[in-house]
Amino acid sequence: MLVKLWGALRSKFVRDAATLQAASLISQVFQVFTTAALALILGAKGQGLYVSAIALQALVFFLVNVGVLQATVSQVAAAASRDNEYKSSGWIAFLAKTVAVFGVIIFVIGWFVLPWIGEFVYKDRSVGLWAWWLCAMPLIELPKVVASAAFQGTRRMVALGQLDNAYDFCRFFLVVCGALVTGDAVGAIVEVREGGATQR
Repeated sequence: MLVKLWGALRSKFVRDAATLQAASLISQVFQVFTTAALALILGAKGQGLYVSAIALQALVFFLVNVGVLQATVSQVAAAASRDNEYKSSGWIAFLAKTVAVFGVIIFVIGWFVLPWIGEFVYKDRSVGLWAWWLCAMPLIELPKVVASAAFQGTRRMVALGQLDNAYDFCRFFLVVCGALVTGDAVGAIVEVREGGATQR
C-alpha cells in the first residue's frame, strides 16, 4: 500500500495536480481577503457598485469569448509532446493576436453599450462607465494569458502557479490601495484596470 502511495506521489501528473491545487488555494485566499477588505473600506453600497461594474464587464467579455485559450493550450501541448517548438510558437502567436483583436472589440463594444446598460439597469450611468474601464483588462492581461498558455501547454505547472499567485497578490494590493486612496469604488476599479484582474 505504501509502495503504491509513494509511486503515485512520484508521478508527474500527481505532482502537477497538487501544485495547481495549492496555487488555487492561495489564489482563493487572496480573493477572500480582497472581498473582506473592500467590504470594510467601501461599505455595502460601494462594494455593490464595484461588483455591479465587474458583472457588466463580464457580460460583454463572455459574449465574445470563444474559448481560444483552451484550444491553444491543447495544441501547444500536442506540439510540445512532439518537440515541435515551431508549431508551439505559432499557436502562442495566434493566441496573442486573437486576444488582442477581441480585446479591442470588447473595448469598443463596451464604450457604446455599457454606459447605456448601467443607466437602464442600475439607474446609474457611472456603473456602466466603470464597466467600460474594466473592458481594457483583456489587453492589459495579454502577457499573462500568453504566459499561462505556454506554461500550461508545456506542463510547467510550478511556473503557472507562481504566475497566478503573483498576479492575485498584485491585484489584492492594487485594489485595496485604490479603495483606500479614493474611499469609493472608483479607486478599486481603476486599480483593477491598471494592474490587471482575473475574470472569475
